[in-house]
Amino acid sequence: MLLSVNSFSDSYPRSLGEAVAFLGPAGTFTHQAVMADPVLAGKRQVPVSTAAGVVEAVRAGVVGFGVLAWENSVAGLVGATLDLLATPPERGASVWIERSVEIPVAFSLWGRGGASFEEISVVASHSHALAQCEGWLRGALPGAALLATHSTVAARGTAAADATGRTAAIGAPGVVVADGLEVLADGVADEAAASTRFVVLSQGAPAGGEDGERTLLACFQPVNRPGSLLPILEPFALAGVDLLHIESRPTRRKLGDYYFLLEVAAGPARLGGVLAALAEARMRVRVLGALPGRLVAA
Repeated sequence: MLLSVNSFSDSYPRSLGEAVAFLGPAGTFTHQAVMADPVLAGKRQVPVSTAAGVVEAVRAGVVGFGVLAWENSVAGLVGATLDLLATPPERGASVWIERSVEIPVAFSLWGRGGASFEEISVVASHSHALAQCEGWLRGALPGAALLATHSTVAARGTAAADATGRTAAIGAPGVVVADGLEVLADGVADEAAASTRFVVLSQGAPAGGEDGERTLLACFQPVNRPGSLLPILEPFALAGVDLLHIESRPTRRKLGDYYFLLEVAAGPARLGGVLAALAEARMRVRVLGALPGRLVAA
């Protein structure tokens, strides 16, 4: 059963305890990340129809963990995940990133048996999958329209529902789904060595303090003006904290208004003085979580 975000209301009849919610259905890359994590692989797995539903399931306490895509080596940050975690909850507990799982990703083109490239007019997949296969698609299927779906498995369902065979899907190779589709082409990714980092979510606040730990923060400036980034960066420099990554994201309030994702080489326990300095500079900071280590699945 694929649960929707509306399933996780305050009146939800029961908790699934230590279960793990992920962007489903089964067979997605997010599901593969769950299976690659030795802690999560043995837990009850709950496929959810949207990324917002995964976060809400954890926030409402329906499940103990959630897993969402965070960053791809080709397509970059998954902005929808960041925006969901950076926004303070209107209700329920806060959700934190407690670790990450990195898996290699590869793609195949799936379609109805016997379909030729000349017959294909639509290619469906998750937006990040389409981005990672953009060059191949431009060369092999230049006339096909691209259709974004919420997951690669959902894209296969879209292709299977087209009785004309003119819709194909980009998805993971070797995933067995009873949809009647066949592999039309393997290795369609532009970069063969691509990987995606997924984050594991829970209600537990990050404690920090381990060597090699990293912290993710979202920083909102009171006003966007020339030089306004300097008060954000300066406290980290003065504290000797290495800044590993910075990226701007629209706040959605108005055009040209941004907040910043920061990934720093220190655990939350080392950032007390930095956070105090940012608060004094009237910066609103939300600690998204800590990454004590990265598990890479072969």
